[in-house]
Amino acid sequence: MLSATKVYNGLLWNLRQEYETTGRSRASRKNLNRILKTLPRAKEYYSLVVQSTRAELIGAYRSFFALRQSGHVESRRPGFRRQPCLSPLKYLRSGFSVRNERLVLSLGKSREDGVKSVSMQLQYRPDVILNAAKVKGVTVTLR
Repeated sequence: MLSATKVYNGLLWNLRQEYETTGRSRASRKNLNRILKTLPRAKEYYSLVVQSTRAELIGAYRSFFALRQSGHVESRRPGFRRQPCLSPLKYLRSGFSVRNERLVLSLGKSREDGVKSVSMQLQYRPDVILNAAKVKGVTVTLR
């Protein structure tokens, strides 16, 4: 399973190219959605995971501009994520299910390899009772 780092870096690279050609970079949902349609990796993920990655980048730009406006001229704009630094895949309220102590994650429907979902065994303390109906979000990270 891939991480969302490629999508994050692809969006960031396009914003930097936009800044170099026009002198402005618009980190808006509308502009980033336009960029997402051109990124090949964006289609390999569940759509809400891509949207949360987009929101993460928008938040990073908002923080950067807020710091600049408050007088912190030493602050730098958001940077690329290194290859070994994997962005988490965030599933919020949909795109995942819990069945028989297994977590099933939905992947993008237009993946080249044809894989639609991936499942994994959940591990938790024996004194915890797993109630699948109460799971509201899942963040997948690689350690």
